[in-house]
Amino acid sequence: MKNKKILDLFEQNELDVSRLYRLYSQKIRGKKKFWEQLSREEIGHALEIRKSYQGKEDIFKESQFARGTIQHVADFVENCIQETKTKKISHKKALETALRVEQSFIEKKCFELFIPNHEKVEAVLKKLNKESQEHLERLQKEFEKITKK
Repeated sequence: MKNKKILDLFEQNELDVSRLYRLYSQKIRGKKKFWEQLSREEIGHALEIRKSYQGKEDIFKESQFARGTIQHVADFVENCIQETKTKKISHKKALETALRVEQSFIEKKCFELFIPNHEKVEAVLKKLNKESQEHLERLQKEFEKITKK
């Protein structure tokens, strides 16, 4: 982890969340489109991260706190992926997990942990923060819909 650039870790985290959501789309009957859409959006986040820093050096003042936070979320997501591969999962449980993941990005201020030295990177991080908030709201709305039944 120490040898990777922090944005590479962040990008990988987005791809892992996408993998988790893709698994949900395969395992939860009747909710394939819901989870596939979220999965595609996470891939879009990863691509935006990659495009924002390609060829640029020293775009962040890095901290161990930022690395630790990203690693904490990454470990949680990886555990969820492994568990989902081997067990059945309900739509409600998937939503609870996804809410936890998206909330952790926002609560831990993952997109604000970095001090960008480049305008484009800063703009991408602000956009990702906004889109994570939108994911959270969409997940909460879906959760409310199924728990009111």
